[in-house]
Formats: sequence, C-alpha cells, structure tokens
Amino acid sequence: MRDVVINLKYHGVQSLAKDVAQMLSPVIMEFNDIDVITWAPTSSTRHKERGFDHSELIARHCAAVTHIAHRKLLRRANGEHQTGQGRQVRLEQPRFIARPMRAQRVCVVDDVMTTGATLRAAAQALVNRGATGVRCLSLTYVK
Repeated sequence: MRDVVINLKYHGVQSLAKDVAQMLSPVIMEFNDIDVITWAPTSSTRHKERGFDHSELIARHCAAVTHIAHRKLLRRANGEHQTGQGRQVRLEQPRFIARPMRAQRVCVVDDVMTTGATLRAAAQALVNRGATGVRCLSLTYVK
C-alpha cells in the first residue's frame, strides 16, 4: 500500500486512483447508507505542485464503481500540509469548511490515516453543515 500511495501522490501515477477505488468500493457498498461520496481535499499548495488532488480522483472512481453520487463538499480552511509533521501538529492542523447541505449521509474518502485528525475534522465540518451521518474511509492506516 505504501508504494501505491507514494506513486499516486508523489509520482503522479493517476491510474492508481482507479485501483484504490476498486479496493475501497466494496467497503462503501457494505455501509449501505451513503447518499454522497466526497474527499478530504489536499492543501492548495500540494494541489498546485501535483496538478491534481489524489483523494478527489479516488472519490470520483469510487463513485463510478458504486454508482453513488460524488460532490466536492469540503475545502481546506488552512494551507499547511501534514506530510512530515509531528503528531501534535497533525492533531491541531486540519481545518475544513463544508458546503451547506440538506440531510445527507456522506462517505469521506482519503488515502492515508495517521492520527485520524483530518478525517475527524472533515466529519465535524460536514455534521456542522447538515450531514446526518458521516462515514470515513482511508486506504491505509500508518502508525
């Protein structure tokens, strides 16, 4: 999984997003209560560097496989990136603003979970703006 994430994020092998979606989609289908799939967006700096948002690609492919709608529901409220940061910074750093929504059950997709702070912040932002339920899913967990 490490090589998949590195090649997708840092080497631009965008086709791997489809492979990741094939792995995540069965879990999304097992949730059996998702109205929309979204993603934890990368920082604007990383997006500019890479030319794409890897989590968005994964979410779009998950939506295609599961036939569940996908929408951009979140934006980062801060521009710092998490890679290489210590635990305390990771826990404090991610902040998201969600679009207002009618009652929806959302699945947030991300590539890696380290502390859970990114997915926790994304879920809280969505609940604050009307989501009735949030499920979070990542490809891998790094301790």
